[in-house]
Amino acid sequence: MRCLITGIEGFAGYHLARHLTSRGDTVVGTAFAPPSAAIAGYHIVSLDINRSDDVRKAIDEIAPEVIYHLAALSNVKVSWESTRSTLETNFIGAFNLLEAAASLGRNAPRVLVVGSAEQYGPVPPERQPISEECPLDPRNPYALSKVAQEYLALNYLRTGRLAVYLVRAFNHSGPGQAPIFVASSFAKQIAEIESDGREPVMSVGNLTSRRDFTDVRDTVRAYATVVEKGDPGEVYNVCTGTAVGISEILHTLLAASSRKIRVEADPKLYRPADTPAFTGDRTKISSKCGWLPEIPLRQTLIDLLDYWRHEVRKAG
Repeated sequence: MRCLITGIEGFAGYHLARHLTSRGDTVVGTAFAPPSAAIAGYHIVSLDINRSDDVRKAIDEIAPEVIYHLAALSNVKVSWESTRSTLETNFIGAFNLLEAAASLGRNAPRVLVVGSAEQYGPVPPERQPISEECPLDPRNPYALSKVAQEYLALNYLRTGRLAVYLVRAFNHSGPGQAPIFVASSFAKQIAEIESDGREPVMSVGNLTSRRDFTDVRDTVRAYATVVEKGDPGEVYNVCTGTAVGISEILHTLLAASSRKIRVEADPKLYRPADTPAFTGDRTKISSKCGWLPEIPLRQTLIDLLDYWRHEVRKAG
């Protein structure tokens, strides 16, 4: 298959490209910023998803059979600080892409639109694990943009213009993740301490929360599986179905280091309102598509720590 990944330079985009090429697909990617060395070897098109004429031109020239739409502003905190940019990129950008894809008519590609578990909002413990039938209750601009994007995509399906596939991804982690996310922040700090780049003290936020973490390599495999085996217009949660405590993630990473490290709570790292637990229900994607998570969390964390050890050594 000839596949286009928007946002290929992102965390999941890089891993998706590797997965698709490993099974024989041809991959083309779009990137807003100049591509990094991590995605060298792929055909990369420089593209601002908000520029409709440029998007149309790129889709016409690439003529993909499948589009994996990953390009987005995906940080909740940033979405409050840059609300307009988040809404424009995640909604108008998706509109530009879907419109360009639909313009290909009978040659229109299948399109996977990636949503987020943030769309569910806070869900009481008695209604967890969270299934796809759970009412949506977006509580931040990022979540709102993803809800709007999903309904937009469904409109293209219902009017017969595109075959669209929908996923809502829960937390995912692994090598290459930015340190603004909790597991990667822990791993980077440990790697810096091991290299004597910082004092043996880690700053942490709330450790009592529990989240459903999937390895990013399993997550992108789920994306490809939904396009291959899922039903257009159906929504599939991508999750493990098990929540783990943030404290357990920290302890696993600390146990993998030979250094003695002190942990200190930093009030600035606490969210104003943090949901105590958030667990997804993967019944649908497992039963309909046959997808199962394969990589245990401990392996995810060890690989993440080794990634940051390499990055810290390279920077030093």
